[in-house]
Amino acid sequence: MVITNALFNFLKQAQIKRDKLAHELKEAQTKLNAALLEETDPLSSEDIRKIEQLETAIKKNPKDLNAYLKLADLMVKLNRMGEAVKPLGKAAKLKPKDPAIQFKLGDIYYKLQHYQDALEPFNQAARLNPKYAEAHYKICKINELVGNEEVARKHYQFAIKINPDIEDQIEF
Repeated sequence: MVITNALFNFLKQAQIKRDKLAHELKEAQTKLNAALLEETDPLSSEDIRKIEQLETAIKKNPKDLNAYLKLADLMVKLNRMGEAVKPLGKAAKLKPKDPAIQFKLGDIYYKLQHYQDALEPFNQAARLNPKYAEAHYKICKINELVGNEEVARKHYQFAIKINPDIEDQIEF
């Protein structure tokens, strides 16, 4: 009996260590993937000019929602996802009840593989518009990734109820 308990405890500790290592490996892979996503080409003089114009517009009017959105869109187009977060976050603060802005912010975090950061804007988008199938679907995918199967299943069911073709239409 003592040997069985000792063996059981040993196996339990080994499982805990394995799970911890698997989690650390997943985090390292996420960071590596995010770093690879951030590798970008140098900006052209035209891109620099556009960025400067938008930043100037924002300095002149810090409540210029359109300028924040354009700057974020430009950064995404230039594959500078990390640099899109700040202006999109400002836009979300200026217009917190806009589900499309919340979704865009969540989507940027998702593409950067910052899944925990992506959950709040996606949840906010789904709260603001319960029929936002894409938001429910992304919430499902994140919860699948982090092992919250029940939450993932619930949001998947919402998403396909709203839009049965969601899996064919959504971009990752």
